Amino acid sequence: MEKPTVVLLPIILHGEQSREASSAYQDAITESLQSRYKVIAGSKVEEVLKKATEKESQKENCDLTKCYGAIAVHFNAEYVAVLSVTKTEGGLSSFAKGAEHC
Repeated sequence: MEKPTVVLLPIILHGEQSREASSAYQDAITESLQSRYKVIAGSKVEEVLKKATEKESQKENCDLTKCYGAIAVHFNAEYVAVLSVTKTEGGLSSFAKGAEHC
């Protein structure tokens, strides 16, 4: 049985964090998801995300979920995943959100 496809959007960093940290988070989450999903991430996703958000932002009722849907359709993916990492005084806090494409 073929694994479902998930598109991993670029990691959203809050607080003082480097691009290297973003890359490390992206690699770690990709690795953890690969056992259950076919993961699409990286520059291809960034390019499609940029095009989708540019197109959607020109509309009167801009809707981020429509961007996610367009990305899922582009990659023929069942899911889109968003990871947000915040640097706090006590360490790191992460938030993951998945959107299922209908």
